[in-house]
Amino acid sequence: MTYKDLLHDPETRGNYFVEELGIPETEMPERVVITPTGYESVLPADFTETLQSAGLNVEEYEPGDHILKKLGKNYLVSDGARSFSLHILGRGLVEFTDRMYILATSERAKDILLIGTAASLTEQVLKEDINLPEVVIPFESISNIHVDATRAVPLANQHLHREIMKYAKRYASTQVHNALHATVTLFYQETRDFLEYLRDVGVATIDMEVSAFYRIARYSQKRAVAILRAVDMPIHDLHYLAEKYERFRQAEREKTKQSILKTVVAFGLGETTAERL
Repeated sequence: MTYKDLLHDPETRGNYFVEELGIPETEMPERVVITPTGYESVLPADFTETLQSAGLNVEEYEPGDHILKKLGKNYLVSDGARSFSLHILGRGLVEFTDRMYILATSERAKDILLIGTAASLTEQVLKEDINLPEVVIPFESISNIHVDATRAVPLANQHLHREIMKYAKRYASTQVHNALHATVTLFYQETRDFLEYLRDVGVATIDMEVSAFYRIARYSQKRAVAILRAVDMPIHDLHYLAEKYERFRQAEREKTKQSILKTVVAFGLGETTAERL
């Protein structure tokens, strides 16, 4: 049998779900949080202790994939009545897209929040600002392998976007944007000329996963939104004030991560629970 056949075969599907996503499909909640490369770039280092200190139950799950094991664990977080899960899907379009496709085949998962990082191409989105892009320009075709690109436009779900925007603006200490975003395929696709072209056509931030995330979610009728922490400004970082500015923005780093954690908990368990953090 092919890998796709094995994924869709009821007798083998469970093993592949645990291998790639860590949590048995029977325990998958309706609200799911995913991240490409690990939690350290988007959440506080002690986020599991923070959740437990707020009286939440945090269960650890380890994926079977040996590469994912190096990135971290997956978690199921519960307040006794509601729950959400946290998963690392892997960096880059190939790994991320395959695992996002697996997740999207689950009937149990309904709403998916991606927490990730992005590069800013404009001075309107500064380091440690947050972008919740409603529209993404796809400079990638990897996701077309799994979905029909004519039916899977990379757009956020409007209702969920409004919900997450409300949480992000409530908790963030920096600016929260709904700015045009683009997804590129490869790191070294990012030449200065290409980035300046993207900026000139109105793109504010870029990453390597969000287009595939929105496309697969939309095709699979999942509600999806990405919340992105701006971590660098490749066109502007050589400015003569860059070093002084970097020291200034470092003070906001942990505040931004804490605000993303509160947004995640509000998404998964409600605003009342998020206020306890």
